[in-house]
Amino acid sequence: MDEKLAKRHAKKLMKDLPDYASIREWLESGKAREAQAIFEQTSNSEVPEWTLNRVAPLINPPFERPKAPIWREDLKIAFASSVTTAFEAHIFENAEAETLHFDKPERSVFLTDLQFESSSEEPGVFIMTAAHMSHHTLTRMLERELISPDNFISDVWEILMSARQLRQFFEMSKLDQDKTYDLIVPYADGAFWARMLRANAGARDYHHRAHPILSLRTFYDGSMLKSEHKERMAGYKLVKDPILSQDDLEYMKAWIRGNARLA
Repeated sequence: MDEKLAKRHAKKLMKDLPDYASIREWLESGKAREAQAIFEQTSNSEVPEWTLNRVAPLINPPFERPKAPIWREDLKIAFASSVTTAFEAHIFENAEAETLHFDKPERSVFLTDLQFESSSEEPGVFIMTAAHMSHHTLTRMLERELISPDNFISDVWEILMSARQLRQFFEMSKLDQDKTYDLIVPYADGAFWARMLRANAGARDYHHRAHPILSLRTFYDGSMLKSEHKERMAGYKLVKDPILSQDDLEYMKAWIRGNARLA
């Protein structure tokens, strides 16, 4: 697909996604408070379906149907995600606006997680924007036919879910979370150039704590990768099981430390 057509497709396809503001509107609505109350009232159930079925209509839209990856007597977690669009400058800190071209008037895509948690330590409802794909990256993926216009939403979801997992590994690594790092992340026959960015003050108001957001800045095809890039990417593996083994966790934390470079 040529570049101009890819750009037109990107703009057109993103119109099918909700605006990031829909998450803020939901958080400030009565539905958010009602969903939290229902989760707290029903999370003593032995099986999660009773709780999930009651919470689902209160969070959709903007979030998908919730899932319960952990449902034990001592800890119960339900979460749902939402893919929305926004201008980068509305979400990220402005420190790197010049180098990352935040002022360009194009919308990009964000993955935000909603988590309900019932435990003795930190019960409550939490929001976290975890991953991001720039308009430029989206255009490059369409141009190389690595994202299909016919399966646009599902393709973008899958990529952002993998980016979210990498962000979690980064957060658990021993790297300084207050510094900005770049990563080279394998995908298809090439790789994403990713950067750990932070939400600006306005966006942080909706998150339960400050945290990095993994931003997919651009995509390199195989011919653009240097030997240094390939060495950094070596050994990458996508872990699809939501409950990681300790070995997988330690392996990916080490992979992050070997791959990351200060920006």
